[in-house]
Amino acid sequence: MVAACFIDNGASTTATAPSSSSTTDVPTTPDVSTGPTSTTTDDSTTDNISGTGETGTTELDPTTTTATTGPDTPATDCWDQQAGGWPMAGIPIDAGDIFATEFGDAFLAPDGLSLYITRNADHRFYRASRPDSEAAFDTTLLLGEWSTFMLTDIVHPAVTRDGELLFTGNGDIYYALVDKGFESDPYKPPVKFPEPLNTEDFNESNPTPTADGRVLIIRRDDGPKVGDIEPTWTFREFTRPEDFEAGDPFTGGKIVTPVVGTLGLATCPMLSPDGLHLFFTSTTLETFTSADYNEADIFYTRRPTLANEWEQPQRLAGLNSHGTGLTCAAGVTADGCQLTYFKYPYDSAITPIQYLATRPLTP
Repeated sequence: MVAACFIDNGASTTATAPSSSSTTDVPTTPDVSTGPTSTTTDDSTTDNISGTGETGTTELDPTTTTATTGPDTPATDCWDQQAGGWPMAGIPIDAGDIFATEFGDAFLAPDGLSLYITRNADHRFYRASRPDSEAAFDTTLLLGEWSTFMLTDIVHPAVTRDGELLFTGNGDIYYALVDKGFESDPYKPPVKFPEPLNTEDFNESNPTPTADGRVLIIRRDDGPKVGDIEPTWTFREFTRPEDFEAGDPFTGGKIVTPVVGTLGLATCPMLSPDGLHLFFTSTTLETFTSADYNEADIFYTRRPTLANEWEQPQRLAGLNSHGTGLTCAAGVTADGCQLTYFKYPYDSAITPIQYLATRPLTP
């Protein structure tokens, strides 16, 4: 599966984080779920597709969207640990018998009960489900037969709480909407987003939205050359108005690439459901070529509101093990306690191995 992160047309950026003078309309308080789910639904065309559930009872400070807790209040999520708490390695994902063939991607829904993946055999997206966060994924559903949609490279699925499916298709960002009349084939044919999200001159990939679908970060291959890697990438942030509907176009496109080391190399953006936390792959090496992909790590950063710049990125304490392939995050739960990621041996034809990692509520 080559189109996942460093692979798929490009690799880094030296761009700076956004300034406060940007004219992009960015909301300061996201209307999304930030706590673990407490209920599920049997409606396969709505929450059962989006993988989101009812919100928890965490009290939020409206000026920062950060959970308000006192010294004696038990932790309700894992975000206070920032880059810490992750194990040295996750558990390889077993997504059921239908995935006896190779599969790629592993977008984890905010409630942790749904996993959106690409089956390599037919280049189509599937949703794997489980009854609780401790169980294996054992129930699967094809999300769109799309007999007339024939792109050869469709990857990076991500789903909002309205069921809107976003993905990369041959260097552009597409969306597919829920078709409520057909449970066995629940998505209408995909549609390509217009400008400014997609461009004629560059490839766009890795769509990573907030759970409400209002804010979106993508990767664009418009960065400068680094070593023998050309082009490299920037992360671009887009928004939609408060009264948007699924499928509406995005506006904006400001650069929001976190900067690590002297190269500013960054790829594989993965945004949290509330938009306040970002995982991405980078390096502190002073020089970097395609031979160094195994040395790249997953980093983490956060921001107090959607209007703020990212804080100084931190390298994840776990999950990063050199020499076993490029490592990229793919999905994270709303409480920040479970994360999916993959390792890809860049110099081989081996399909990336998908993993699920879990950290405890308290370190």
